[in-house]
Amino acid sequence: QKCQGILERQISSRFLSQVSTRDPRDAVVKIFNTRQRPGWTVPWQDQPVESTSGSGALISTRIGNQPKQAVLTAAHVIADSRYLQVQRTNDRYGGEKFRAHVVAVCHEIDLALLLLEDEDVLTEMDMTATVVR
Repeated sequence: QKCQGILERQISSRFLSQVSTRDPRDAVVKIFNTRQRPGWTVPWQDQPVESTSGSGALISTRIGNQPKQAVLTAAHVIADSRYLQVQRTNDRYGGEKFRAHVVAVCHEIDLALLLLEDEDVLTEMDMTATVVR
């Protein structure tokens, strides 16, 4: 029991030292969605186009056998999208927006994964997490 307490303190201090050196805001992006919902009452007519926004976090993952930087967000942020753009946080970067595409979405758990057309855009940013497959 004494060894278990020491081990827990070491793990906690190592984890906290890693967490405290990284600012999680470095991995946050803003997502702009131009969407058009379907017309459920009149299926042959689409609803008007509208713009919404949300947030996401930069992660490192593998798609196939290649490492990729992707954006993890909520599925409701990208629902019914026609055109997606990602913007890095304004306090550290310019306000430029970059085109993104949905790679995977699961509405049941409200998660979506996005990739940017220009993969080099996010290399300056810190990843929130690394997903290993």
